[in-house]
Amino acid sequence: MVDAINDYRETQALPRIPLSPSLMLVARSHVADLIENDPVGGSCNLHSWSDAGEWSACCYTPDHAQAQCMWDQPSELTDYAGYGYEIAATGTSLDIDDALAVWKSSDGHNNVIVNEDIWKDFEWHALGAAIEGSYAVAWFGVEADE
Repeated sequence: MVDAINDYRETQALPRIPLSPSLMLVARSHVADLIENDPVGGSCNLHSWSDAGEWSACCYTPDHAQAQCMWDQPSELTDYAGYGYEIAATGTSLDIDDALAVWKSSDGHNNVIVNEDIWKDFEWHALGAAIEGSYAVAWFGVEADE
């Protein structure tokens, strides 16, 4: 998944983002939480986390009122020093190409990947991603993973 995102960035004349072991752990943890504990429902979207792990639970709502919950997850689960910014996708038997196609077709998600719109001043130095079953997530960070 990280290679697919970086390959796409290269087609947009953007640099590859270094793989982050910390953000990989966060991505794998979040996909596992989505599969095993299903924190999504009601007004809680794919950025939500259950209360069944070593992290702060939160219901991430469409108005982004709980954005801090997302931003803080990397520092709760790892020694990563910065905020994490997640894009997520779901679908029946999702694969890497499907997930990337979903993100590319959504302005909000694509803008994160290619640093456009509100993301134009962010320079990504860390990337982690995971995909399993019907969930895919990618985590971006400004700080390099030491």
